[in-house]
Amino acid sequence: MFFILISMYLIGQQVEVFTIFLGLCIFIFSLSMEVFENSWIQRIALVISGALCIVFPECVLYISIFIMHAAQLFGPPGIFTGVLLLLRPNLLTLLLTVIGTYLILRSSYDKKFRIKSHLIQDDLEHERLILLQRQQFSQEETLKQMEVATLKERNRISHALHDQIGHTLSASIMQLEALQIITNEPVVEKKLEQVSGILQSGMNEIRSTIHNLYDDSFLLSQKMDEILHPLEKKAQVNYQNTISDEIPIGLKYDILTICKEMITNFMKYSNGNQLQLFLLEQNNYYTIQYKDNGNKTHNITPGMGLTMMKELVEKHKGVMTLQTTNGYDIFIRIPKQEEHHD
Repeated sequence: MFFILISMYLIGQQVEVFTIFLGLCIFIFSLSMEVFENSWIQRIALVISGALCIVFPECVLYISIFIMHAAQLFGPPGIFTGVLLLLRPNLLTLLLTVIGTYLILRSSYDKKFRIKSHLIQDDLEHERLILLQRQQFSQEETLKQMEVATLKERNRISHALHDQIGHTLSASIMQLEALQIITNEPVVEKKLEQVSGILQSGMNEIRSTIHNLYDDSFLLSQKMDEILHPLEKKAQVNYQNTISDEIPIGLKYDILTICKEMITNFMKYSNGNQLQLFLLEQNNYYTIQYKDNGNKTHNITPGMGLTMMKELVEKHKGVMTLQTTNGYDIFIRIPKQEEHHD
């Protein structure tokens, strides 16, 4: 507005108070169209500005503002309407139109710059969240590997104890039974029988303890039942598991992690009421088949869920496919390989 008044003064035109008032009205309505994002408010302000330009010819000095917003809201018809309102073309009108157009273009550029800045900030925030999720996944993977290593060492010790102590006790019992046969003294034979019974009982207890130390502490079937239990209140579950609990510990953990991710996403984001999950062991492959009937997008994004599952599958040289046509349909196939076994 300051530039407009200065320009009018330099040209030597007389500025009326009413003309200034009309100009202020036009700029206020223009500002309202910039500030308010509601399309109805913008349309009302535009109609009022256009009406002022028609009723009061003085408002034609600010026609550039009207043209710009008319073009934004209504496209080419708005520009044509603005051109028709150029009722009094002269040098002053041209000068003010150029100044007004520059200010509007500058405002539009600033607005686009702010939008671009917000988009960049959103992208940075998204990348930050992805980084945090990957760090969390890395920590969980480290803890899982430590637990797997602990179970492997426990199994190794169990096998060693079973082989060494079991064979020693078995040999001792056999020797005692042989002594019972060759001895002729009833008292000695009775004592040998008692000692043999004690050793036999001790060997059975040791075998039971060693068996409990084995990786029965992590049964895939039992863990799957635990994570599927909360689904009973939300959905109808069709679940089948033919994968043996004797598969390698690391593979069991990864299968369980993948299934947890699928079920967690269904619980949090899906609006479906049916879920199908098959864990199948075949001659050369392990397969995981998941399907639900939800039509609401899951939160399986490359940031965490989908990428994490793919990484776990690829770690075992498997393949994974995903379809979202009618609900979520995930198919995973992992080959049986020698390196899986502990």
